[in-house]
Amino acid sequence: MIDIRTRDVFATMRPDLQLVEQRLEEAARIDYPDAAELILGLVRAGGKRLRPLILLLAARSYDYDRETLVTAAAGVAVQRGVPCVVLAGQVSVGRREAAAVGVDAAYGLADLSRDALVALAERVARRWGR
Repeated sequence: MIDIRTRDVFATMRPDLQLVEQRLEEAARIDYPDAAELILGLVRAGGKRLRPLILLLAARSYDYDRETLVTAAAGVAVQRGVPCVVLAGQVSVGRREAAAVGVDAAYGLADLSRDALVALAERVARRWGR
């Protein structure tokens, strides 16, 4: 059950949190349209935004540069909330080796048809878009 005060905090911080979301979406735009679409889907799935909210709330007590803080909050979301999913032409390491360097999952894209790529994007979004 959400306490009324919690709802008020989210309502008050909504403009700053929307800027964080915009920063995350900007970072997801890359030169590979199919991969960019997949990454953008993961970002838009939301979740894991408590740390950015805490950072933004703490800064309200001080004189701060909003743009710098929003960028930092987006960085916190990426660092702590968005899984590291690698999309590569070919994956040459196993799951244990990937996990040892902070990669949650790696998917090979070589020789995938457009339909197979779309199916992979849907599967990855379902698994990692929580």
